[in-house]
Amino acid sequence: MSNFQQGFALIIGIGNDLPMTIQDAEVVYEALSDPTRAAYPKENILYVTGRDATRKNIEKALDDIIAMASGVDNSTVVVYYSGHGAQVPWNDGKNHYFLVPNDAKNTDINSLLPAEIFTKKINEIQSDKLLVLLDCCHAEGQHATGEPVTKNFMETTRSGAPISKGSNEKLLKALQGGEGKIFIASCKDEEQSYIARGDKNSLFTKHLVRALEGDNSSFYDFVHVLDVIQYLFRNVPSEAKAKLKVSQTPIINYANKLDAEFFICANNQGKAPEEMQALRSHTKKSQEEINSLNEEVQEKYKGHLFQLQGNEIHVGTGDVNIGNTNSNNSTTIINNNYYGNTPPVTRDNNSPDSKNTDAPADLEKINDLIYEDEVIDAIDLLMELTEKKSDIRTLRMSKSRWNAVMRDIDEETVSKSDANISKNKIKKTLFNIIEKMEN
Repeated sequence: MSNFQQGFALIIGIGNDLPMTIQDAEVVYEALSDPTRAAYPKENILYVTGRDATRKNIEKALDDIIAMASGVDNSTVVVYYSGHGAQVPWNDGKNHYFLVPNDAKNTDINSLLPAEIFTKKINEIQSDKLLVLLDCCHAEGQHATGEPVTKNFMETTRSGAPISKGSNEKLLKALQGGEGKIFIASCKDEEQSYIARGDKNSLFTKHLVRALEGDNSSFYDFVHVLDVIQYLFRNVPSEAKAKLKVSQTPIINYANKLDAEFFICANNQGKAPEEMQALRSHTKKSQEEINSLNEEVQEKYKGHLFQLQGNEIHVGTGDVNIGNTNSNNSTTIINNNYYGNTPPVTRDNNSPDSKNTDAPADLEKINDLIYEDEVIDAIDLLMELTEKKSDIRTLRMSKSRWNAVMRDIDEETVSKSDANISKNKIKKTLFNIIEKMEN
């Protein structure tokens, strides 16, 4: 069993009108601190939630994590924040980005945590690897009608000016990227971070925890940051569409020079079963594997990647060549309408520019079936819709594998974690086929 002694984490859950943010922080803490999962030493994790998540305490916790990681060889630091973000007119009359602590007051702008302070402290963390995760711009679950419920914690500033919608993109812009640093936000500015009815955690955090448990890296001793990115980018949009009929697209402030050693945590939960140990030729991904995964992320999700090259921001609509950053002082944000693996939820089917307008309506039903574990029914429907012999062969194999996994579960011949790994791999295959059919 692997350990991750060099791992440090700061976990923040604000609470207030978003009680699920505390629950989100709890499950992230549990995943990281569990020796049978991510295997961070508990003494290396700072946990600030609810009434303790004041501006003063958050700033102190940032100072503490800076001190804890200082001088530790090959250290990895994860900073997780779940709560509100807001844009507020400040002294210069311009909107500035703020995080909203638990003790924020609508009469005192100084009770908010400015992005400038948050960014300064993040950039003082001297670790070899740094991952910052921002689950901001929340929607509080769903009405029975399916409409999101959003509560603004504050209504007005002291001057009476309305607080603008939070901006993940502005916060990502403020954070300084570069080698060994990656920042991920739960959704684009025009979207919200959702929690599905009946779930205890947001979509983003739910899939983050699964990625930290090795669902996307089951045959290695450690979880690589690209495993986390790929898993979030694939599963958050697709579940938001299939279950909630909304759009939620994580975005990333993308760092250059990702190497094979960019590990986030141990991978004890997702280890291969004993009989499959012989298939493991090594315990760490090679640089070639990382390069291949990096290319896949770039190609599939380039509409949601921020390329870091400096401090200024320019909005573009073209392609981006991640990994070949220049030394000039510009940052390119690529924010296309859709380049990912899940089409937008709302689109004008009468527009000639609309994408995926000819995608079969049955595909959404198939997505629903997969998420409800009705995989055999989903496969049968897919076989009716596809004419590609290669896909039909894959679907037949997937059907046999699914039946075998379910039989093993019934006979209790496999562990729960191993069964979930097998089930997720089959679902991944089906989602890939659906993606091809949609495009």
